[in-house]
Amino acid sequence: VELFSDDVRSAVVMGIETETLLDTKTDRSWRKRLTNFLGHTGLFLLLIAYTVFGGLVFKALEHPTEVATLKEHDARVKQHRAVFLERVSRSRRASEQEFLRLLEQQLNKYESAVQDAARGGLLVPITEGRQPADLARWNNLQAIFFASTVLTTIGYGNIVPVTTGGRTFCLLYALIGIPLCVSVIADLGSLVANRFTGLPSWLEKVSTTVKSLLSALVALLLLLLYISVGALLFMILEGEWSFFESFYFCFITMTTIGFGDLVPQKPEYMLLCTVYILIGLGMTSTIIEIVRNEYAKSWKRIQALAEALRKLAEAGGSATEIASLQNEFIQRITMTDSNKSPKQWENAVDTIVRNMSKPKLKEPKIVQIIIYETSV
Repeated sequence: VELFSDDVRSAVVMGIETETLLDTKTDRSWRKRLTNFLGHTGLFLLLIAYTVFGGLVFKALEHPTEVATLKEHDARVKQHRAVFLERVSRSRRASEQEFLRLLEQQLNKYESAVQDAARGGLLVPITEGRQPADLARWNNLQAIFFASTVLTTIGYGNIVPVTTGGRTFCLLYALIGIPLCVSVIADLGSLVANRFTGLPSWLEKVSTTVKSLLSALVALLLLLLYISVGALLFMILEGEWSFFESFYFCFITMTTIGFGDLVPQKPEYMLLCTVYILIGLGMTSTIIEIVRNEYAKSWKRIQALAEALRKLAEAGGSATEIASLQNEFIQRITMTDSNKSPKQWENAVDTIVRNMSKPKLKEPKIVQIIIYETSV
C-alpha cells in the first residue's frame, strides 16, 4: 500500500509539473503574440501620430499666408469688376468702335484677375455668406493628408507649401518621416507575406514552381480586390467619380505614381483615406516583391539554358545530343528545387554537358537469321 501510495504521489506530482510546464509555455506563447501585436501596432500608431503632427505644423505655417493671399485676390477681383462696370457705364455716349475697344481692354484686365484668383484657390464668384478664409485648402484634414503624401512619396501636387518656413520644414519632415514610413510599410508587408506561406493540403504534392506561381496569383488577386473595395468606397464618398475613375485613382496611389489628376476633395474623410493608403502600400510592396522573385527565378532558368546551349555549340554537339539536352533541361526547369543559386545551376549544366560528351558504348549488332521451311 505504501508503494502504491508513493507511485500515486509521484504521478500526481509529475502531472502537476507537466501542467505547470504547459501553462508556462502557453503564457510565453501569449506574451510573445501580445508583444508582436503591440510592436506592429505601436509602429503603425507612431507613424499616424507623426503624420498628424506634421499636418498640424504645415497648417500653422501655410494657413495664414494662404488666407492673406485669398483676401488679396478677392479684393483685386472686386476692384477690377467695379472698374469694369464703371467704365462701361461711362462709355454709353462713345462711338461703337471706341466702346468695343474699351470694353475689350477692361474685360481682359478683369479676366486676368479672375484667372490669378483661380490659380490661388479662390473660386469666383464666392458664395454668399462665405469669406475667402473659408476657401483655404490648408485646413487640419487637408494638411494631414498632405503630410501622408509626403511620407509615402506619392505627392499629388494639388497642394504644396509656398512659404520658406513650410518648405524648410517639409525637407526636415521628409528626411525623418520617409524612413519611418518605409519601416511601417515593410512591417505591414511582412504581415501580408506571412499569409501566403501556407497552401491547402491538396496542393502539398504540387511542385515548388507551381506553388510559387499560385502564391503570386493569389497575391495579385488580393491586391485587385483591395483596390476594387477602395474604388467602391471612393465612388460613394466622392459622389462625382465613376467606378473606373475611383479604381484608376486607387491604382495610381498604391503604386506611388501619383499623377494628381484625380485627388479626393472631401476633407471629412481624409484620415480614412490616409489609413487606406498606408495599408495598401504595405500590400502593394509585398505583392510586387513576390512577382519580382518569380521573374528572377525564371530569368535564372533562362540563363542556365542559354549557357548550356552555348557550351553545346562550342562542343559541336549533334542533333541527337541537342534533343537529349532539351529533354534534360525541361526536367531541370520543372524540378521541385527552384531555389538553386547561379553556381548550382552552372554545375548542373556542366554535369549535363559532361555526360553527353562521354563516349557511348557501342551496342552489339543484332543478326537476324530467318529459317524458311517449305514442303518442296
